[in-house]
Amino acid sequence: MGFSGSSAEQYVGAYYTGRHASDPTGEMAPPVLLRAGAGPQNNIDSLGRNRWGDYSYTTLDPVGEERIWTIQEYAHSDNTWGTWIASFDFDCNENGVDDDQDIASGNSGDCDANRIPDECDPQADCNANGAQDICDIAAGNSADCNANRIPDPCESPDDCNANGVQDICDLAAGTARDCNLNGTLDECDLGAGASSDCNSNAVPDECERREDCNYNGVADLCDLAQGTSPDCNANGRPDECDLYVCGPPSGICGGIGDCCDPAGHGGLGCGCSRCCQAVCALDSYCCAVAWDDLCALEAQQSGECDCGQSSYSHDCNANDVPDECDIASGASADCNGNGTPDECDPDFDCNSNGTQDICDVAAGTSADCNGNEVPDECEAQEDCNANGIQDICDIAAGSSIDCNGNIIPDECDVASGTSQDCNGNHRPDECEPQIDCNANGVLDSCDLAGGTSNDCNGNGTPDECDIYDCGVPFGTCSGDGDCCRAAVGGRPGCGCRRCCQAVCTLAPDCCNFMWDGLCAWLAGILADCDCGSPQGWSHDCNDNSIPDECDVADGTSADCNGNVRPDECEPADDCNSDGVQDICDIASGAAGDCNGNGVPDSCEANLDCNSNGQQDICDVASGDSFDCNLNEVPDECENDCNGNHVLDECEIGVADPQGRNHCEDAEPVCSGRTYSGTTRLGDSDGGASCGASTNSPDVWYLYIPAATGVLNLELCGSSYDTVLSLHTGCPGNEGNEVACNDDHCGYHSSISVAVSAGRRYWIRISGFYGASGGYLLAVNGPACLTTRLDCDQNGVPDECDPDCNENQTPDPCDILAGTSWDCDFDDLPDECETDCNQNAWPDDCELASGARDCNGNRVPDDCETDADEDVVIDVCDNCPSAVNPQQLDGDGDGEGDACDLCPRDFANDRDGDGSCDSDEECPDDPRKVVAGQCGCGIPDDDSDDDSVADCVDMCVNADDRLFAPGCVGAIPAASQWGLIVLALTLATAAKLRYGLPRAHSAQ
Repeated sequence: MGFSGSSAEQYVGAYYTGRHASDPTGEMAPPVLLRAGAGPQNNIDSLGRNRWGDYSYTTLDPVGEERIWTIQEYAHSDNTWGTWIASFDFDCNENGVDDDQDIASGNSGDCDANRIPDECDPQADCNANGAQDICDIAAGNSADCNANRIPDPCESPDDCNANGVQDICDLAAGTARDCNLNGTLDECDLGAGASSDCNSNAVPDECERREDCNYNGVADLCDLAQGTSPDCNANGRPDECDLYVCGPPSGICGGIGDCCDPAGHGGLGCGCSRCCQAVCALDSYCCAVAWDDLCALEAQQSGECDCGQSSYSHDCNANDVPDECDIASGASADCNGNGTPDECDPDFDCNSNGTQDICDVAAGTSADCNGNEVPDECEAQEDCNANGIQDICDIAAGSSIDCNGNIIPDECDVASGTSQDCNGNHRPDECEPQIDCNANGVLDSCDLAGGTSNDCNGNGTPDECDIYDCGVPFGTCSGDGDCCRAAVGGRPGCGCRRCCQAVCTLAPDCCNFMWDGLCAWLAGILADCDCGSPQGWSHDCNDNSIPDECDVADGTSADCNGNVRPDECEPADDCNSDGVQDICDIASGAAGDCNGNGVPDSCEANLDCNSNGQQDICDVASGDSFDCNLNEVPDECENDCNGNHVLDECEIGVADPQGRNHCEDAEPVCSGRTYSGTTRLGDSDGGASCGASTNSPDVWYLYIPAATGVLNLELCGSSYDTVLSLHTGCPGNEGNEVACNDDHCGYHSSISVAVSAGRRYWIRISGFYGASGGYLLAVNGPACLTTRLDCDQNGVPDECDPDCNENQTPDPCDILAGTSWDCDFDDLPDECETDCNQNAWPDDCELASGARDCNGNRVPDDCETDADEDVVIDVCDNCPSAVNPQQLDGDGDGEGDACDLCPRDFANDRDGDGSCDSDEECPDDPRKVVAGQCGCGIPDDDSDDDSVADCVDMCVNADDRLFAPGCVGAIPAASQWGLIVLALTLATAAKLRYGLPRAHSAQ
C-alpha cells in the first residue's frame, strides 16, 4: 500500500507498507519512507480547500508480479507538491526467497526489526565502527534523536543555543523549532538578527501570517505591533481593515437592493459593489441573468458581504474608527446600548429637554410603554376606557386589544360606534373573519348572531354554507366526472362547478387543457371540493336546507343504522315486506346480514350447497368456508380437478403478470418472485394515506396467502418515486388500507405486515404526488393460493388438462410453446395422432397437404392394399388384378380396359355366351350369336336334317320335301299355304336383314 504521511515533526512525505497473508488481521508492516517532505503545505484553492492526495496509485509490475510500483504525493517545498515514483518488493536481495523467510531462517539479519534484510537497508556506517548505522541505533550503541536512522554523532554537532543539546535533537524533542526550515533554530535566527520578530512573540516574522489588509507593504501583525495601525477591538486586524466599505455599484454590479436578500432587486447585481463583485466573480449568473436565492446565499457565505454574519465593523460617523471602538473609548455615547453611537441614531428630542428621546428612554427619565423609542409623554394622551392608563400603553401591555391597528382599544371602537360588534364579543366586526359564505352582504358571524342564519352543528358556519352544493358546471368548468380523480382521456374541467372554479383559478390548464393528476390533487386539498378529506362539509340528502347531521340530531329524521344519513335517503328496499326498511331490520337485529351487503339474509338465495344447514353466503361471510373467487359459493362446492381442496380457478396464476389498471382486474402474485411493469398508462383507481398518492396513476396485484404469516413487499430498484399500499377491499382506499409506505429504500417503498390465511389482499402501486414510471415489485411471505399454472387459460389447472405425450405439460401448451407441432390445429400434438405410414406426419395433415385418399376414409392411400402395385389401392382400382395406373375405362362401365373383355362395350356380354354384345346379332340369346333362319330367341332346329330349320320347313320330317303332298307329319293342307307364305316371308326378311350368305356361313 502506498500513501502520504506526516507528523508534528515531519512534513508530508511518501511512504509504503504491506503485509503477508499469514500476518494477523488488521496489521501492516512498519511504514517505509520513500521520499521525505521538505516544506509546509497551505495551498488554498478557489473553493477554500487545501487539497491533497489527487495522485496516489499502487499497482503490480506488469512483467513480474513480485515487484510493486507506487506513485505518491510529497511536499517538495513550501506550498509546492511533487510526485514520487518508486518500486519495492518482498525479495529485496533477489535471492528467490521471501524477505520474511530470509530473516526467519537467519540467512539475513534484521537488526532494526523492520522486516527488511539488513543488506537491503542503507549500508551507511558513518562512525566507521564496522556496524551499519541502523544496527548501531537498533542496538542502542548510537542515539538517533530525530529518528532519521543516522547516529546523532554523525549529524551536525551544532548547538546554537548553547544548551548542551544538538540542535537536531532540540527539534526532534520539540524543545526548539525551525519554522522557516533553514536548518537553524528560530531562537538562533532571531538572536543573530537573521530573522525579525516585530511582535516579539519569539516567532520569526516570515513564519507568521503575511496578510497586509491595508496594502501598505507591512504585514498586519507588524502594523499592530509597531503601532502604525490601531486595533481598538483587539481582533488582530487593523481597524481600517475592519471597516465595511460597501461602495456604490458600478459596471456589471449595477443593481439595487440588499445583496443578502433575493427579493426587491430591480435587475442584475445588488446595491453594494464590494459584495456584488465578490459574488459575481464566483457566480456570473447573478450579474448576467438574475440575483436569485443562490446569489443571496453566496453573499451570506462570502467574507466580502456584510450579511449579519461577517466580522466587519461599521463607521457611521465616518471618523475612520469602528463604531464599537468609539463607544468603548468613550469618544461616542451609546445610551441605548444598541452598538450605534448616539450621534448616528435618530436625533429626536420630542420633549425638548435637550436629550435625545432614545437616551431619555434608555435612562428611564421617560417611559416608552410600546417600545417605539418615543417617550410616552410625546404620544397621544387618550385614555378612552378611563382606566388611568394611556391607550397606547393599554395596547402595549395587552390589557387592551387593538385588532384593527388604529391605536384605539377595541372596546372603545365598539362603545363609540366606530366599529360594529354584531355578535357582542367585544371584537369589532372588521376584525372578524371577513366571510360571507351565503353572499347576502352580511358577515357569517353577524348572520349567526342576528339569527338570520342557523348553525345547528355549532361549527361557526351558517347551515346553508355547510351543505355541499356542487352546482351544474358551465363556462370553463364544462367537464364531467369526479373532480377528485384524474380524468380518463384527459378532458378539461370536472363535474362540479364549485370545485372546478376553485381549482382552475389556481391552475387554468385544468379547464383549458386536461384535468390531470395535479388538478385532482388540488381538488383534494381545497376547501371548495368535497374529496372525502376533512373539509367540514355537510350534506343535505333530503333537500330541506338542513344539514343531515342536524336532521338526525334533532329527531327530524330517523337514522336507524347510525351512519348520520337520514333513513329517508337510504335505499327504501323492504325485501321481506315487513313494513321496515331492510337497513333498519339489519340495524335493529330483526334481520341478519351475515355478508354485510345491506340485504337481509332471508332475502338472499337460500342455497346450501354443502348441506351444512347454513346458507352459502353465511358460510363464506363467517369464514366457515373459503370463497376464493368471491362468487358467494363455498369453494368446496366448486370444481377441484386435482382434489387438493383449492378451487381450480383460484389455483391458477400467470407466470409474470403485469399490474392491472383496475383493482377488480388485479392479477394474482406469489411469494418469492419479482414482478415488473409500469404505471405510466394507468389512471387512479383507488387511494392511500401516504405519499400524496390518492390521485396518482396506479396498478394493482392480488395476493392470497395459503397460511398466516408476515408479507414483505418492496419496490426497491424502481425507476421513479413510488408509493406502496396494501388493502383488504377493492377498490383499495384509506378505509380498507392495511399499510402504506412512501420512502424506504431512497424514494422507493416497502411494506412488512401480518396477513391471514385465505384472505384477499390487493397491492396498490402508485407514485408520490402524481409520479409514474417503471417498477420492480418483490413479494416475500407465506405461500399463495395462486401457485398453479393455467398455460392455455381455459380455467383448469394444467395438471388436470390432457397430456397425451405425458411430458407434464398440457397438450395445448406444448403446442403454444413450440415443443410440439399441431399441423391440423386440433389442439392435439402431432406425436399423439395416427400416423399409419410412420413418417412423423399425422395422417390428417398428410391428407390436408394433398396426400391421396381415394375412398375418403381419412387414411392415406399408401397405407391401404394395392395388390397390382399400380399406385391405385384395390378398393379404388377398376382393375385390381392388372396394372393400370391410368385407370382407363373406354366404355365407362366401371371395369378397367386392362381387364374388361369388352373394353368398348358398356353392356359387355349380357347373355353370357362369351361374345361381346356389340359383336353378335342376339345379345340376349345365350344360344345364338347370329339370328339364323328362325331369328333370335328361336332355335334353328333341323329335325329332318334337310338344311331347312324346322321353323320354316313345311315337311319337318322329310328331307327336302317342303311341298311334297305326302310328307310324313306334314302340316295339314288347310294351313299349308299359310305356313309357306310365313316361311317365305321370314326367309325373305332374314335375307333382307342379314343376307342369306351370312346365315349359311354359320353351317
